[in-house]
Amino acid sequence: MSPETGLVRTFTPFEDQRLARELNMNTTTKRPSSLPWRRAFTYACALSFATQAFAANIDNQPIEEITVTAHRIPIPAVPTVEVINQEAIEQRGRSVGPDVLATLPGLAISRNGAFGSQAQIRVRGSEANHLQVLVDGIEINDPAIGSEYNFGNLNLTGINRIEYAPGAQSSLWGSDAVAGVLNFVSTPNRQRREIAITGGSFNTWQAQTTFADVTDNGYYSLSGSFYDTDGTNNALTGNEDDGFSSSNIHFTHGINGERYSTQFVLRYGDAKFDTDPAPFPISVPIDGDQRTDHKELAAKFEISANRSGHLWQPSLVVTFLDTENDNRRDGVLTDTVNGQRLRVSFKNHWRLSEQQLWTAIIEREEEKFDQTGAISFFGDPNQSQDGTTDSLSIEHVGNWGSLQTAISGRFDSNDDFEDTFSYRLAARYQIQDNLQAFAAYGTGIKNPSFYERFGFTPGNFSGNADLDPEENEHASIGLEFQTKVHRLQLTLFQDTLKDEINGFVFTSTPGVFTASNLADDSDRQGAELQGSTQLAGFDISAGYTYLDAEDPNGQIELRRPEHSGHLQIGHRFAGDRGYLQVGSIFTGEQEDTDFRTFTPVTLDNYNRVHLNASYAATNNLTLKARVENALDDETEDVFMFRPPQRAVYFTIQANL
Repeated sequence: MSPETGLVRTFTPFEDQRLARELNMNTTTKRPSSLPWRRAFTYACALSFATQAFAANIDNQPIEEITVTAHRIPIPAVPTVEVINQEAIEQRGRSVGPDVLATLPGLAISRNGAFGSQAQIRVRGSEANHLQVLVDGIEINDPAIGSEYNFGNLNLTGINRIEYAPGAQSSLWGSDAVAGVLNFVSTPNRQRREIAITGGSFNTWQAQTTFADVTDNGYYSLSGSFYDTDGTNNALTGNEDDGFSSSNIHFTHGINGERYSTQFVLRYGDAKFDTDPAPFPISVPIDGDQRTDHKELAAKFEISANRSGHLWQPSLVVTFLDTENDNRRDGVLTDTVNGQRLRVSFKNHWRLSEQQLWTAIIEREEEKFDQTGAISFFGDPNQSQDGTTDSLSIEHVGNWGSLQTAISGRFDSNDDFEDTFSYRLAARYQIQDNLQAFAAYGTGIKNPSFYERFGFTPGNFSGNADLDPEENEHASIGLEFQTKVHRLQLTLFQDTLKDEINGFVFTSTPGVFTASNLADDSDRQGAELQGSTQLAGFDISAGYTYLDAEDPNGQIELRRPEHSGHLQIGHRFAGDRGYLQVGSIFTGEQEDTDFRTFTPVTLDNYNRVHLNASYAATNNLTLKARVENALDDETEDVFMFRPPQRAVYFTIQANL
């Protein structure tokens, strides 16, 4: 498996024992002033001392995680799941923002300028809110911003693994899994006692600490991070820096008993980032005192019965998300948008034989949305809304020798709009020992957002009782060649988005808007080629994506490059005590809109080159250096927003 990405095929001995009990199966393969270094060091030490007492009484045994994203249960993925493991996350070096994800196939990342500003990901030409984002199975798409996740707030503190399942996944995961699922996993795979301090360009400081242990009977992990930077100027004009700071803490704890297994996850994040206003009619960013504060609390509790020898293995999962988004201008609070999501799932697994597994999931999801703000010329934004969805999902996974299949379907009963049904058919066929073919076909569902149902100002919005959820019809097929050191995979995909929602439709009443489904479809197709190898002591990984995405009018979709890819080369030296990585992320030309004139504009292609180096000076002390945008290339993901220039960072990491 490549150090960058790979496919998970096997279980580890610890997980084999647990699964044998659970499933009776055989397994196979402008923000405050900047943080000085003294405060960063104090923060890291305080959290480390707080965790040592808890860690002192736990014996240690290393384990490895397994993928659960493809089927919501721990079995091999059909057809495939891409994985960025803990080693690859650490080698990349950057733990804040979406940069680590840039090597995943089919992802287009758009950032509104510098650190902490809004960052969107579009999968295979889909919309930015068509990717369901999870942390340990907790959906963190924000109901307050159209059920989209802002990757500018992403912090990988406590994350040991990233699992990515492209393609329509709503038959198992429900709304938002239109084009794929991205799951950040915090379950530890080994003992960790780490404190790291980072400093560098733009007066940037970060303190991180992680403490984790694993035993035969359970595990725990406690991680914390504080990040602060003066930042750079988002606008192409002016000289005002737009700063960013964030604090994150993540705790996960699991027990594997004789009769039951449990998992508890608690994650909290607080981010503050400066933005530049784009006032009408200028409609481009200019220097100004504008800031957004984002707070996020996510929690999960799961209990599963260990019923060795029984066909039925039930489990109960409760997840919760609470977000708060405060916007300020010139230091004055202008508006607040809050979102909540509570999901309760009753999962049932039936192991009818060694090759046949059935899963049924009964689920209820409740979402709430609150918005407060001053009444203006545009209307009264104050509103409080909610919605409920009840769901039933069924999947069968079969092993027929060289052929593995997965068939799933899901019915969603929505309280305020049309009910939906989604499905997925997937297969993987082993042609030879090192060669396999795979295919998937199915649908993904995106429920109308609160804004599409009630508008930004409800008094000026007329709800559409006939509004249907968006539906994506997905098909993909591919080949994969894999040995211990080589991997090559080709995937062809085609997606058709139906009933796309336009949330700004004029009505016959002046000043009143509504939402409606578009009559025509949006077509997206393309190819992904990726590979990795180990050659003459070098780890090499590369990927290329071709995308043809058109809107219902036949125009090229905005912010979806036709060509994109990456190349990364890593090499160990000094008897494996050191590691050097050189990487390049290529983004081709892409279309955007000049909002001054509402005319199309083409953004230039660019390469962002990064350099990462680490050296274990002693068994307990590691020195790291990182250069971002090493060639100081002028990049632009969103028209008239300027990303950071070249930056250099240094890290000292202590293993206690």
